[in-house]
Amino acid sequence: MADDLVDYAKAIKLQKESVLFKRMYENCIKFEVTDTIEKEIIKLNIDIADDLCVSIDRYRMARVITNMIHNAIRAVKGGEGRIEMIVDVDNEKDIMILVKDNGCGIREKDLPHIFENFFSTDRKKGTGLGLSYCKQVVEAHGGTIDVESEVGKGTTFTIRIPNCVVSEAEAKACRNEPQLKIEGRKFLLIDDDADIRLRWRRIVEEGGGTVVGEADSPEKACGVGIDMSAADAAIVDYNFEGSEKTGLDVIAHLKTRGLREIHMCTGFAHDDTIRRAAMAAGADSVIQKV
Repeated sequence: MADDLVDYAKAIKLQKESVLFKRMYENCIKFEVTDTIEKEIIKLNIDIADDLCVSIDRYRMARVITNMIHNAIRAVKGGEGRIEMIVDVDNEKDIMILVKDNGCGIREKDLPHIFENFFSTDRKKGTGLGLSYCKQVVEAHGGTIDVESEVGKGTTFTIRIPNCVVSEAEAKACRNEPQLKIEGRKFLLIDDDADIRLRWRRIVEEGGGTVVGEADSPEKACGVGIDMSAADAAIVDYNFEGSEKTGLDVIAHLKTRGLREIHMCTGFAHDDTIRRAAMAAGADSVIQKV
């Protein structure tokens, strides 16, 4: 949300790139919603073609979809809730993103206002900036966002982004980009937030990988307590509370010790300066932590 406030306070300058939409979901969105979905016993169905490649601002659009799924989670009942996200191609060049739920719905009198600044149907759980931010990002892409809702039956948000499906040549290059591979591999988790490390542990283990070491500070990550020889890859945070060092220092250290694959996971992944610094330090990718 802090990142949303920063973006909201200034005109959004998109950083478009060719993105495999399903890979974006796996790397930038699933990480943020899985715990809550499982805790609340909610069914989440994702329908995205494996080869759908589009030109969008990867990190801001991921935040938009994450925000909308979290809104749907708040609207449904645990044990009975169903949420569906469908991404489809329309007119060969446009994409349609639908986020549907069977939750409490939105009152008819509130529908005309839900995209307004600081408007919220639940003052206890939101600032009222979430959907306003989503609308801002979608419109920056030249798109539209609409809502249909019925009290007691559910809500459907529809996002349309025009002229963003890329050529087959661009899609082929995008499919060949390095990605985070988990199955059969061993990981180090380096983050000062225990909950984040727990989430990553679950993602790794559910993906068929193994966590062989953890650290909650750069000092511990760069010390003698972690056996890097046992690891294939590392997930590293950028900011560490109470330390003068950052994830850049950790990445540089791990590289000097021979670890070949390192992924930075940060809430600042949309910041091009940080992304370039991470790649310069030796990171193989930068993953958005929303």
